[in-house]
Amino acid sequence: MMPRKKMLTVFGAAVLAIGLTACGGSSTTTDPAPVEPPPPPPPTDLETTQGAAAAAAMAAKAASDAAGMSSSDAMAAVAGLATMQTNAMAAMHAAAAEDAAATAMAEYMKAKAASEAAAAATLASDAGAEKANAEAAQMAAEAAAMMAADSAMKAMEAADMELMIDGTMKSVGDTSIDAMAGASSVSTGSGDDAQTVVTGLIKSMNPMATGEAIAGEVFAAGTADDLNTAEDESTADTPYTQAAAARTFAIGKVLDSSDDMARLMLVTDYAGTNMVKVYSAAATGTTVMGTKAGYLTLDDADTETDDDNNTPLRSEGMFVPVSGGTAGTLAATDSVADDAEAVEVFSYVPPTGATNAGVRQYATLTTTSTTGDTTTYTYDTGHDITGITGIDGPDAGTEPDESQITAGIPGPVAYKHIHFGVWAALGEAAANGDQDVAGLGIGFVQSIGDGMTGADMPTTGSATYNGNWVATVQSADAHSGSVSLDHGVATLSADFDEATVEADLAGLAMLEGAISGSGFEGTDASGIAHSRLTSGASFEGSFSGGFYGSKAAEAGGIFDFASESGGAFTGAFGGNKADD
Repeated sequence: MMPRKKMLTVFGAAVLAIGLTACGGSSTTTDPAPVEPPPPPPPTDLETTQGAAAAAAMAAKAASDAAGMSSSDAMAAVAGLATMQTNAMAAMHAAAAEDAAATAMAEYMKAKAASEAAAAATLASDAGAEKANAEAAQMAAEAAAMMAADSAMKAMEAADMELMIDGTMKSVGDTSIDAMAGASSVSTGSGDDAQTVVTGLIKSMNPMATGEAIAGEVFAAGTADDLNTAEDESTADTPYTQAAAARTFAIGKVLDSSDDMARLMLVTDYAGTNMVKVYSAAATGTTVMGTKAGYLTLDDADTETDDDNNTPLRSEGMFVPVSGGTAGTLAATDSVADDAEAVEVFSYVPPTGATNAGVRQYATLTTTSTTGDTTTYTYDTGHDITGITGIDGPDAGTEPDESQITAGIPGPVAYKHIHFGVWAALGEAAANGDQDVAGLGIGFVQSIGDGMTGADMPTTGSATYNGNWVATVQSADAHSGSVSLDHGVATLSADFDEATVEADLAGLAMLEGAISGSGFEGTDASGIAHSRLTSGASFEGSFSGGFYGSKAAEAGGIFDFASESGGAFTGAFGGNKADD
């Protein structure tokens, strides 16, 4: 007999087999058709309206992004443009692209807000109103994007025709000039055929401006540690004077492009005042020898010791000699020669027993000669740097660092915040290689410092700026006359109280305009004084500019004027604020 447990197992297996057979059925049996889910209910009017509002917001976002890219392209195209230049179309179009991008962004924000309001609505009518707002903003954003793209294209096209500046490189389209080209040279050939050619340079590197004679400054004892700054001026009644009225100073460079297509006058300096220390050039005729560097051989009349070489020299620095006074003194009537150059002045204190024992003396090295192993230094003595006749000052024995005299000498001084110039096309070269300016070109001002004056722009008081102007000037011949590249002295007068400005371009014209913020502009040109222009003619045009550096330290601008019967002139000017 089979055990019960085994019987149950066999029974279960049989039942399972029967079940499987039943489930298999015959070969003609088909599976039941899948049940399709019921179709979703149609969107309500509210949902349809909300979706349309969201789509409008997305389209507005795409338009805003496109406008932003166009603006970036436009700004990149004008990144190297001068700060200001006549007919700066590229900068104008770039600004328009930037404004259009800002408009597109504002419209996108409107569309986004309308979409969010539609999504929050519970009534189709409310959502519909917001949908209309979103779609209106979308259309406005897309229109702004098209405007940004158009302006960006115009900016890039115009930039190729305007002056681009990157460091020392100046270019218009494919024509470029390296402002350092005049300092560069190329050597060719060898032997008898060797020659060195200065590249990119035809005209003079140093156009000149005449400077006025500038009174020197007198500094008394204890006024300040730094005696080379105008802030140290004392209250002495008689100023130190010098005669240098006829000096001229280099104000810039005139360069030609390497392909002889354009000419550039670039101004980097102005005729200003260099502060220099001065000493009396008149000597007593006494010379002192030294056979050891830094020491003088002085007889101290002491036969017990051999210390004649133990009188040390102390350098007081570089001084400019003056002439016309009494030997050994500086007088208020002394003057600095036009060709005077600074020399090193030494001081020493003669020992006991020597001439002028105990009183500091001043000397300059005149010659150095070597014989065998011995070098002899010859010093010219009897100079003075310690006082001016007729002016209250320190005693002769006072330490010189408290009583040195500093004078103002006219000379070229570099602009710190701007440089400027005028760029013009060249005509066909003559048989002798000369090339004249063929067109009026572009005047420009570029910031080389910290840009236009910001929050510390003066709003009261007045200031005078001394500097230069450069221009292309066309003769009065129905605008077909010859063109010259010219320059001169400029004086800019700014009245911050009245917000007015006058630019006196000596030998050219007087410009008058108004100050607004850190800029200025005007349309008035009078006092026409250039020989190529008709002085009585009526000139139309404009000028504009700005103040640069902290507290409006420098100013620069551009101008462009013409007359039907008087000629035309285009260029730039700049100046440095005069000391108060």
